[in-house]
Amino acid sequence: MRRTAPWLAIAALASGCPHNVTSDFPLSVGYEPLEDCTALDPPQTAPGYPETLGDPVTGGSENQFSWSHRRGYLLHPVGDVWEVLRTCPCVSRIHTNSPFSPSDASFGVEDFPLSFDIAVRQDTGTIIGYVHWNHRYRGGPEPVTGGPDPPVAYGVRFQKIFGIANIRVQSGSVEIAEVDPAQPGMTELAFVAWLNADESGPADADGAITDWYGELKNALENGCGTCPSF
Repeated sequence: MRRTAPWLAIAALASGCPHNVTSDFPLSVGYEPLEDCTALDPPQTAPGYPETLGDPVTGGSENQFSWSHRRGYLLHPVGDVWEVLRTCPCVSRIHTNSPFSPSDASFGVEDFPLSFDIAVRQDTGTIIGYVHWNHRYRGGPEPVTGGPDPPVAYGVRFQKIFGIANIRVQSGSVEIAEVDPAQPGMTELAFVAWLNADESGPADADGAITDWYGELKNALENGCGTCPSF
């Protein structure tokens, strides 16, 4: 089930007519993870790896942002997981219950193997109506010295770059890697999410991760066009 952003309605009511701001996303950071993921893997279950997310590690600072870390597994080859992340932007459109349209995504906005912007909108449930913001996504293979071709590890990072000022920080990253060369049908994922928005907290940051993982799993099993956000 996709999580929504109830704090947006509160934020919009508190601020009257919301205004938009731009946030810098330097090219120099590329698609490196926001920070090291400190969460533990889900517990092993015989005879293999559980296709699930492990428990979150969360925290936050009122003056900076709330955050969440999680690790998990998908029972799909890392190349397939990467391809869905690269070509199906609907899996990465989080924290909104508004329908997704292919026109919401703009591909090739930067010179990265994975590169797109997503236009996000949310109904505040007030007379203000919809509020809008944009995320930018970057991704590519993670360097492995003497690594195989095709790669067995990739990174993706996103950030809110424009839109409603009540969302001050909304960023995330995921690292995906082949679990075991002897079992190429398994992928490990390490998520990090940051959020600073009116009336938000660590649970909302963690909701971004559960959205992302759930949409990705669904698209791998059922195809890109089956994203609940379509």
